[in-house]
Amino acid sequence: MAERDLEGNPIFDLARGDAALSRELRDGLQRLSNHSDNAEFKDLVDDVLNGRRSLREAAREGLFTSEMTVDTRRLNADFDAVTGDLGQTVVEPEVMERLSGLRAEARQKMAEIEKQTRELERLQRDIEAEPGPFAGG
Repeated sequence: MAERDLEGNPIFDLARGDAALSRELRDGLQRLSNHSDNAEFKDLVDDVLNGRRSLREAAREGLFTSEMTVDTRRLNADFDAVTGDLGQTVVEPEVMERLSGLRAEARQKMAEIEKQTRELERLQRDIEAEPGPFAGG
């Protein structure tokens, strides 16, 4: 049974007992799941968030990296589609201001996803570097 925080949420094994880090990981996983169209990925994240699987185990699946790559590519494509023609058309100042705000928000979201991707990749490297139960030594 997974260790739980004061709110009853499982503390992720990769957080090594750190409830704050576990909460950050939980929030990041929830955001990734909310933006995913992949039902298998959503199920995997749901299992982790509800303590049915460890984050360490789920990260070994390879589905994490592939889903995050797809999400980053989708954000980049959406961003390019929205902002690609801005310099070639006459736009009302209010619309331009709104688009500028959306552009900044998109950049911030992309930076968050890239940060989460790097963190999950780091965690996956940590997992792979840990000796398995049958390793000699």
